[in-house]
Amino acid sequence: MKPILIIKFPYSSQYGGGEQHTLQLFAALAQQRIPFYFVGSCSVLLNAFRKRGWPARRWWAGKEPVAMWSAVLFPFSSVFALPGLLGIAIYYRCFRNVRTLYCLSFTEKVLLTPIARMLGMKVLWIEHVASTGCWLRLNPFRMFYVWWSRMAIVITISHNVAESFAELGVAQRSMKVIYNGVDLAPYQELHRTTSHWTRTFILGTVVRLEPNKGIHYLLRAFHTLLLSIPHARLVIVGDGSERKQLEWLSRRLSIDRVVQFVGFQQPEKIPHWLQSFDCFILPSIERESFGVSIVQAMAAGCPVIASRLGGIPEIVHDGETGLLIAPKDSEHIVYATLSIYQHPDMAMERARKAYAMVEKEFTLDHMIEQFRRYFV
Repeated sequence: MKPILIIKFPYSSQYGGGEQHTLQLFAALAQQRIPFYFVGSCSVLLNAFRKRGWPARRWWAGKEPVAMWSAVLFPFSSVFALPGLLGIAIYYRCFRNVRTLYCLSFTEKVLLTPIARMLGMKVLWIEHVASTGCWLRLNPFRMFYVWWSRMAIVITISHNVAESFAELGVAQRSMKVIYNGVDLAPYQELHRTTSHWTRTFILGTVVRLEPNKGIHYLLRAFHTLLLSIPHARLVIVGDGSERKQLEWLSRRLSIDRVVQFVGFQQPEKIPHWLQSFDCFILPSIERESFGVSIVQAMAAGCPVIASRLGGIPEIVHDGETGLLIAPKDSEHIVYATLSIYQHPDMAMERARKAYAMVEKEFTLDHMIEQFRRYFV
């Protein structure tokens, strides 16, 4: 397989699902001795690539035009960025024999796609977030995105994301859906052998603590739930801008003694946290393109409750592989949790079906094999 050039010029650098997906994908390709290079301004990926000994080069191309001021400045920054990007494309095509350009952010999709195509390179875009957000739907450079998308293979992580880009104007023939995958090896020994809960009933979630994740609805639901399950505990794995406010709400509801905020955890520790949960809850209230943490919980054999939102129903089939709840509905969270607590045999049967679904559709090996087809 010919070398791959990975590009990312984001608005800001954060460790999220997209970054985790990129590292997971290329770690697998590195094991298969498939060469690749990273160029960009994403400090998270630059540091992660260098830490692993993978080739990475810092490069500037301005801020991604996904906010008002970055969009205003984009035409001016592009004048200075384009010559450098042209040089990057020519260098890696001619001197590193790169045949595939893998674009992660809006900037290089708009600026580099036509250049790469003229140089005879295949262009792949990856989209983790639905296009219905203002960042693209109202973007002044949207027309270029739609035009150039016809020169690329646009990979989305769910059919829900694909549908939102089709509504934007991206040709359906350009889009391919490849679900995120999880490595099942760390989860093989974690499955429960009993359908009866221990003395302490532990609810848990693994999530970035941001407004769109709806954790304040979970805290209010948990406050009510303690009336029926006084020995329940809530464990929140993750960090984010909402953490202090959520900790304040926990104290305000007088549940802070039974709610544990454990902060950000390294990916290799996540399976063990999931194994300790009797029920996993993801109460998102908007923009949930897929839900990797849901698949991880299913791989750990944990009963799942999640919002009926975005791409989540493609993973959680209500009443079959988990329970779906209405967004922004604390009462529905309480009802679903009590259903799991009061009917453990039924909950564990759903969990077994969920694991079988993960084995069939959401494994890392399955994801890598599909990507390899487009990288060839």
